[in-house]
Amino acid sequence: MAHVLVKAGGEIFGFYIASFSQAGDDLSQWRAYADNARGAVIGLAPLLFAVQDVSTLAVNEKTLAAQVVYDQEMCERRTREAITRAVRLIVEGDAHAGSDDEREAFGKEMARQLAVPLFLYAVTCKHPAYAHERETRLIIMNDQGQLTPVTQMRTRGSDLVPYIPSPFRVRAPGAVTGGAV
Repeated sequence: MAHVLVKAGGEIFGFYIASFSQAGDDLSQWRAYADNARGAVIGLAPLLFAVQDVSTLAVNEKTLAAQVVYDQEMCERRTREAITRAVRLIVEGDAHAGSDDEREAFGKEMARQLAVPLFLYAVTCKHPAYAHERETRLIIMNDQGQLTPVTQMRTRGSDLVPYIPSPFRVRAPGAVTGGAV
């Protein structure tokens, strides 16, 4: 199961993240994320982070807005609960699976069922020392096969960085609420 889960994380499942802070003027963020205070702040309205009916959206539009959790105990509890649910299903499913092919198919599906919450918890849990950032993250998660056709590359220094262009509705009336330089 561990092999299948690791494989799910690298070959089967993919995710892309954009981070936003509710702390509009935080010195540590200016230093860390704005080229040592040579950047700019753009205020965005909460309507940009509203949940939509995803059934009509394209792969690159299916974003999940999630608040970052800075409570270590809550993060550990959520992870433990996901693993406990998965173990229960594994035990029940393994008892019903007859052939090796059925077991392998079941293992792959369980990896997906376990990978989704574990990856989500991993990218939305952060050490309490960063609680001042008050972060919201937009996350695109899907099967790698669904994400590959919409994935593009950009450069950052000498590195190639994969990204998914997502139609963030910043041109909607009231979307941009302010900013600072």
